Amino acid sequence: MALLYVVSPLMCFIVALFYYKKTVSQFFFVAFAFYFGFQLGANLDLMLHWDTYQLFLGHSLGEMYTNPTVLYQGQEPYHILLKWILSRFDVSQRVFSGTACSLYTIFVLTFIRQYKSFYLEHISSLNVLVLANIVVIVEFYWYFGIRFWTAAFVFMIFYSRYIITGKKKFLVLSATAMLFHVAMATPVCVAVGVELIRDNRIVEYVLLAISFVIRFVGFQFDRFMQKNPLVQAFYKDNYQKDFYIEAINKVTEEKYSNPNLVYTSRIPLMLTFFFFLVTFLWTRNKHVTKIYPKLFGMVLMMLAVSNFGVSDLVFYERFLKLTTLIAYCWLFLALLDPSNVWLSNHFIIKVILLYFVSISILIALVQQRMIIMDMALWFGNFFYLVPLHELENGFKN
Repeated sequence: MALLYVVSPLMCFIVALFYYKKTVSQFFFVAFAFYFGFQLGANLDLMLHWDTYQLFLGHSLGEMYTNPTVLYQGQEPYHILLKWILSRFDVSQRVFSGTACSLYTIFVLTFIRQYKSFYLEHISSLNVLVLANIVVIVEFYWYFGIRFWTAAFVFMIFYSRYIITGKKKFLVLSATAMLFHVAMATPVCVAVGVELIRDNRIVEYVLLAISFVIRFVGFQFDRFMQKNPLVQAFYKDNYQKDFYIEAINKVTEEKYSNPNLVYTSRIPLMLTFFFFLVTFLWTRNKHVTKIYPKLFGMVLMMLAVSNFGVSDLVFYERFLKLTTLIAYCWLFLALLDPSNVWLSNHFIIKVILLYFVSISILIALVQQRMIIMDMALWFGNFFYLVPLHELENGFKN
């Protein structure tokens, strides 16, 4: 595989997929991620981080923690410390991008490996498809943002560990996700709320029902909450300015009035199908939601939070996707229960799950086709450098 990586990183990645249960495959997943980021370069938010990174050259870590331009990109330690470490080596844009991509991949793989003790055993084809959906729910290109989805996977690493082992220290450690992106305070608070509710489904369903009412009456609950000083402490300064709020409102209105139905419907459909499967399982097992009850409660509460923030498209899309990720983690664990194995006999359910996997991969490719359409990116190697392209209001060199 190492020799194959030199000749064709893509082929090495494909071979690694067949050995996903073996630890060695994880190394080549990360190696391919570095190659991918190295050849693709910085784009979207990652380009902004690259521009900021260049300010670190020749400066101390303390100076960067007080630099307004750096803090504008986020005050969390992760991106600042990462840029400072790389600045000690004065890396190129390609190495910067490859490092960001490979680190993101490490966190994703570490999250998936929390379920290793389950998928190393013989599991049904239905569970394999659920696991595949977990992998592709969040599109690969979100490493461009460096902060939010990296933070989300850090949260999922520790929270999954807590759910599986029951050890409270992992619930506490899930709060470290805020060192990567402060918005992770939301799922951390929800996780604490689920603990305090103690699997009280009535409270969870009532809150979920209220969230749907608020969503459909158009009440801007998130704008109301932003006035709270405690909530403002978790917002970057520019998030609280009128121009940013107006920009978000404009983008939200445009996307809701003229949506890309294929892209925007994927996550809602996956979540709807999840609740359909839960209902289907409930017809035979009335205690199905008591399998990993805290994780199921997390799904309900995170969905409620997403509905509360529906007027902010960025907030809504991020947390609805995170809700879906949590939901399919619960589904993977629930389908391992002997009382639910009968679902594996339903062919149409497998077809739908396979459809979600396929459409998730295709959407990720199509959404970023302008910057990944060069075949040399996929079929080349380090001996040929793909020309760097920047996607910014169009396609330009």
